[in-house]
Amino acid sequence: MIREAIAALVDEGRDLSEDEAAAVMDEIMNAEATPAQFG
Repeated sequence: MIREAIAALVDEGRDLSEDEAAAVMDEIMNAEATPAQFG
């Protein structure tokens, strides 16, 4: 999910939906994202 979120923010220039943001935070909090992805 985090890759798709980064693409939405950078490539598409759009904000994340509430559900997308929650899914990204879940990945970060569950140590499923690399530091480079959210640092």
